[in-house]
Amino acid sequence: MILDCPYLAQHTQRTARRIEAYYTEHDLAIAAIATGMASGEDPAVVSAVVLQTFTDVSPSSRFLAGHSTKAVNLSRRLLPTRLFNKGQHKQYGLA
Repeated sequence: MILDCPYLAQHTQRTARRIEAYYTEHDLAIAAIATGMASGEDPAVVSAVVLQTFTDVSPSSRFLAGHSTKAVNLSRRLLPTRLFNKGQHKQYGLA
């Protein structure tokens, strides 16, 4: 699977010999990431949060940017790890 995404093209490596058992799930994850990036948060929102990390006197260890990050963060804290991971796998088409 080849994606028309400069970031992924720059940061994705392929082996000389394709291992199908690995690349089946790898391709699903890459497709989900590309979809997420295409429908992702407005860069202005993210850059405002990045600026906040540099200007806060005593910054938090975690900054949330975007409409879904608060829900994901809350579910990570409230759900058992196994259930949270199952939801993440389902979201990325790996379940």
